[in-house]
Order: sequence, then C-alpha cells, then structure tokens
Amino acid sequence: MATKKRNLKRDGNAIFSLANCAQPSGYVTVEKQLRKIQGINEAIVDHAAHVLVVNFDSTRLTAPDIRNLITTLSHDLAAQKVK
Repeated sequence: MATKKRNLKRDGNAIFSLANCAQPSGYVTVEKQLRKIQGINEAIVDHAAHVLVVNFDSTRLTAPDIRNLITTLSHDLAAQKVK
C-alpha cells in the first residue's frame, strides 16, 4: 500500500483592513510585495471591501508579523507618493 506524502506546512489565514492605506492604487503593490516574502503562500486584495486576505506558513510568520510588513509597505508607498 502506497502512502502519500503529507504537506506538513502549517497554514494560517488572516484578513487585514487596508482602509488606512495611503492610496488604493497601492493595494496591488502591497499584495505583490507580500507574495515575495518567504512564508506567504497567497495574498489577495479585495478592492471593494478594502481588505487583504493572506494565507501564510504559521511556522515562519505570525499575523502580527504580516501586519507590521503591511504597515511598513504602506508607509513606504506614502513616502514615494509625496516625493
């Protein structure tokens, strides 16, 4: 009897409000930047609801870690728009 290898990755899900993001056009930039980070499995922006849904490897990241990344990315976007 063959056994299937199980994916031992621990999935976590979190939803973050983007209502305070500097520019709605920056949502896509935040989404793309998060996808580049190891431990982020998926990041999807819901433009109508102004939220970001993130699926992540909970052995590498926590929801507060991701919130800090979003905050940093949002501030970086705001600084770029001002210049």
